[in-house]
Amino acid sequence: MSIKTPDTIRAERNLTKHNSFIFPHPRTKGLEKQRIQSWINSGVDCSIIITPMLHSTTPTSRSHKILLAIFIHAQLEKIDITKPISISLKRIADILGKKWGGRVAKEICQELKILRSTNFEWKESFKEKGKTNSYMNLFSILNDVQFKAKDIKKGEYFKGVQSIVVEFNRKIGQNLQDNYCIPINFKIYESLNDKPYIQIMYLKIGLYITSNKYKPQQLSALKVIEILNIESQRYLGDAGKKHRKVLLEEIRHRLDKQPLATSYMLNISVSETVNQEDYKLIISTSKIEITPRHQLEVINKNEQLVQMLCYKIIEAMNTDYKLLTDDDKVSIKHYCEVYPQNIIELAITTYKERTAFKTQQGEVIKNKFAYFASCLHHQAHDSGMKWIKDCGTDCRYKTNEK
Repeated sequence: MSIKTPDTIRAERNLTKHNSFIFPHPRTKGLEKQRIQSWINSGVDCSIIITPMLHSTTPTSRSHKILLAIFIHAQLEKIDITKPISISLKRIADILGKKWGGRVAKEICQELKILRSTNFEWKESFKEKGKTNSYMNLFSILNDVQFKAKDIKKGEYFKGVQSIVVEFNRKIGQNLQDNYCIPINFKIYESLNDKPYIQIMYLKIGLYITSNKYKPQQLSALKVIEILNIESQRYLGDAGKKHRKVLLEEIRHRLDKQPLATSYMLNISVSETVNQEDYKLIISTSKIEITPRHQLEVINKNEQLVQMLCYKIIEAMNTDYKLLTDDDKVSIKHYCEVYPQNIIELAITTYKERTAFKTQQGEVIKNKFAYFASCLHHQAHDSGMKWIKDCGTDCRYKTNEK
């Protein structure tokens, strides 16, 4: 590989840099054909060749969103991405902010097949000591995708695939460990669709801030102009300073305090440069404080008792504490603070009995936390107490609530 351009064809690091070519709009013509993009970098001829499988198409921006949704799931759940990742199609739809249904499930499956079957060929050629050398990198985003069908006998409402097991390309997996991916919140992304250039900045800022491990960063107005590929003369030169400020202020107005997919939110401000010749974006992040949704009074103020009850719940679920989401951890602690010890222990006993019975029947509980919460919910109402949030007048667990 050329010493001058060591990252030119590191495909796994350039998916975002070339994403407008790799993941074009779904209505782009010629998606079923081989596509080539070439450029010259420091005298080195570089090219990307994308070849679809027979009777298929190449990836689009729709494929990119699904890929990012799996990235986000792996980050949030702290999954070892060097190993196959199991995820439900409904979880992907939830991250994408899509209403769950058969059409969405089918769309996700189709895009995953395209990501698995498309070959990316990255080439560069350069002259060194009078000889022409070349380097090639054959690349596939997903090494494997396994589709798991639902059991119709158990009353599943959608005939088809329920979940998938995805195995990433090893280098992409390493990049995920290095925080080199875009942890965007798709609901926020979709809410910005009235201003496509704001969507682009949300994507770019998400990548920029996470690839630098959430350390504060700055983006000059000229860099923003370059990212957005703005060629209008009114943004250039000294005369364009006021227009650049207006653009940065709009970006700040739309993206400041917006959450990423992780437990961070963006803090964006606009400031004048030291020489006062231009403006810049100052970008940082802050942890999102997860607040409990209940209004019940804390009755267990003994910290040791609360910790002991938390430990019992996690032990009953037979799960690793590290695998729980931040929301789950906060909820478990608040359960133990607002409900008496006897109710918590009765819920644990109920949970163990029900899970043992389901295991004997050959059933698998996919979301252990949600199942325990339902046991505690039932037990709270049986004991005449309220649930931690308003569950409505028609709650199926309400019997003796005061």
